[in-house]
Amino acid sequence: MSMSTDEIIEYVENVTWDDVKDLSHVNCRIYFDEELEIQDRELENSSYLYITIFSEPHDDGKDRYFGSSTNSQIKSFMDGDYKGTVVKYKDIFENCISKYDHRVICLKIDDDESKILIEEEDILVAVDAERNINFFNASNISGGLLKSLGNQQELFDSAIESIEKTNRGEESDFVTGEKNVHDLYKLKRAQPRSGDLDDSHVNAIEKDILGSYGKALENIRKTILMEDYYGSGIHKRGGNTHTLEAAVRPSLKNYVNKIGYVLWPKSSWSKCSEHTIRDVLLWDNAREEEISRKYTNFDEIIQSCFDLIKDYKLKHTDERVKSRAKALGMLESEWKGSSGVRAKLKDLVDQKSTEGYVPEGMDRITYTSAKIEAHEEEKSTSNQDVKVLTTVYAGSNTFTGWDYIVRWLHDPKNKKRRLHIDFIHGVNGIQRYVEAWPAKQLDIVPLIDKMFEVYVISIDKDGNKITKKDHFTWDVMNRFEPKKNKIHDQKAA
Repeated sequence: MSMSTDEIIEYVENVTWDDVKDLSHVNCRIYFDEELEIQDRELENSSYLYITIFSEPHDDGKDRYFGSSTNSQIKSFMDGDYKGTVVKYKDIFENCISKYDHRVICLKIDDDESKILIEEEDILVAVDAERNINFFNASNISGGLLKSLGNQQELFDSAIESIEKTNRGEESDFVTGEKNVHDLYKLKRAQPRSGDLDDSHVNAIEKDILGSYGKALENIRKTILMEDYYGSGIHKRGGNTHTLEAAVRPSLKNYVNKIGYVLWPKSSWSKCSEHTIRDVLLWDNAREEEISRKYTNFDEIIQSCFDLIKDYKLKHTDERVKSRAKALGMLESEWKGSSGVRAKLKDLVDQKSTEGYVPEGMDRITYTSAKIEAHEEEKSTSNQDVKVLTTVYAGSNTFTGWDYIVRWLHDPKNKKRRLHIDFIHGVNGIQRYVEAWPAKQLDIVPLIDKMFEVYVISIDKDGNKITKKDHFTWDVMNRFEPKKNKIHDQKAA
């Protein structure tokens, strides 16, 4: 199992020459573990994190350099001889290369250069390589981050331009064709949207096709297929999800036979980050056509722009952020204003440090009123009520659940019933409320326990008080759930 970011931070800070000098190497290059070597063989173009360490420190104490390589012209870590691009201390570094023995150790590998570059900068900041006397690094900034942004923007622009040309009937580098709707439907699909299928939208498309006797399909956009995703000739579907769901319904068998497709070449999509692929597929939702459309919604546009800001350390006012929002369907008038995209992004940027990071492959759960009501209804039973209450105190620094609990206890129908409370840390599970919970728990939970313990519901024949003791339980709701908008369901072939 590959090292976590924290483990890499600890390693690059503390590894010594004695730790690595006797390890088996090829031209002074070493994989940290066997799993990295396997990954490197399997990936078509690998980016990696590495550390170069010398057998002796320079006079000023420097003996290591931490960095990344995202050179797509060199297939793997072992195929190259890259030791680092040192600028400020270049002469000293090159002197050490010629004077001392050294090792270059591969610490992490990924086919997404953006992830590698982001992690590189996180680690540089954590060890403060710029000021750490042991490092040849003169900066805590990843030199490749903006270059990666440029590469991803170019891939995004090139892909949407070529796809758009095919839909206009113009000459394009992307191959097009037609397939039977049932064959297209059977292809596994990417899910770039924050929600899955919307049955009401599928119904609307079905009505459009029936009402136009199939003519509504004449000008629909071609279905995007990610070429050779699962191997030669086995593609992944990336668009027209709702249209295809409608098209295979029995009511449309006389109106729908084939639908056009466009192959997004593997040579293009395989170089894109997952966020870039997602945004290309969301961009396709922003286009207009005759059939009913489920456009990329405001929240999805904001999330894509926020990911761009996080991935490349951009300001929320950056023109590249605005450009991405417009590409996904934002109107010029929706950029500014207190409820515009720019203001929403500023709020997210301001909250980022207090909300904490979302684990890889997960989404933060937003507890809407509908979600809370559905949870309470599903979990409640004939002898137990389930209630969701927030740990966020009101303006007077007071727990807002007391009124409900007191009224529940005094309700005669609850005499023999139990109460289970699921606590949430606000609608969005903000990190500062999570961190405040241990202290609040000591304030809230013992008082509720005591209320149930002393609340008398009857007196037995011997005059003993029967109370609600042990009729109260509690838990804390999850803050995260597995991502619903997944592009990759497995590593592509």
